[in-house]
Amino acid sequence: MLATSSTDPSLFKLRYVFTTLMACGVFTSQPIVISWLTGNIVGQYKRNVTIATFFTIGNIGSVVGLLVFTKDAPPAFTTGMIICLSISVFQFVLCALMKFNLDYENKKRDLATLAKHNVHLSESKLRDTKLIMVKAAKLVEYEPKFDEILCDRHPNWR
Repeated sequence: MLATSSTDPSLFKLRYVFTTLMACGVFTSQPIVISWLTGNIVGQYKRNVTIATFFTIGNIGSVVGLLVFTKDAPPAFTTGMIICLSISVFQFVLCALMKFNLDYENKKRDLATLAKHNVHLSESKLRDTKLIMVKAAKLVEYEPKFDEILCDRHPNWR
């Protein structure tokens, strides 16, 4: 969008395609991040607060949008587009960092589960994250989950 002229009618179809691609990129990231949050935050209260915080921060984007796409900016909206591109790149970096952090935390949790059940792996198998995950999942498959225990003991959830 930034590389094309907003006043050239021959580029309107191309700009429309870019707008569609931007919408696809923006709206497909939400379910991924929400599933990461709900699947990796332990405890119902922490998870609820995290999701509420996520949506609160996300809705602040509407206010920012009003401030960066001003009345004097049409038809190119260069400033707004640069700010949105910068925020999108920043979000991409944060998502990559979050993925690596969650991978690290999950592997650490799986290794702790293996240690708790006295499972010893060779040095080469310790590098195989998928193998560690499968072995740990099999060990805890029939154990009660944290949320199940919490809900069973909470007086308002009986």
